[in-house]
Amino acid sequence: MSALLVKRCCAAALALGLAASALAQPRAAGEAELKAAFAYRIALFVEWPAESLPAGAPFQICSAGNDAAWTAAFAALDGKKVQGRPLAPLRAVLRDDELRGCQLLFVPQREGRKAPPAAAGLLTIGESEGFAVAGGVVGFVREGTQLRFDVNRDAAARAQLHLSAELLKVARSVIDGAGAKP
Repeated sequence: MSALLVKRCCAAALALGLAASALAQPRAAGEAELKAAFAYRIALFVEWPAESLPAGAPFQICSAGNDAAWTAAFAALDGKKVQGRPLAPLRAVLRDDELRGCQLLFVPQREGRKAPPAAAGLLTIGESEGFAVAGGVVGFVREGTQLRFDVNRDAAARAQLHLSAELLKVARSVIDGAGAKP
């Protein structure tokens, strides 16, 4: 294994804290739990506009559609905080007009790869291949057995989100107006 590959793998593990122990579960995490943990860890490397985080309000993760498996996966994050705010229980949204108050929208694969319209202060994370290219901020991708992600900087800018350099470094690719950059 090349030194660059080892360094990149270590940086990814450190930056996102994806070790099984970070999940605080005695069993190996399933796919949904892993993606929920990834979404949470990604959120730790994002800055939201102040007006999208009302004083005293919890951090709200929403899911496109209603699915008990995703509700359970995100429930494993109970007790965690983002930007000093406790996570509220996952809220299912069925229409774009229900996104008010959401800081992170998770779009499951069954909902397709189309990202919802850009909204100020809304981090969109999808699990369909091509989600980031289609306008989502973060899109999960599989590389063999590894879960990776692409980042769309233009989508983040439209949502008025600031993504940390550490997050961009561990992304599989960063998409902006000039195209994808590995």
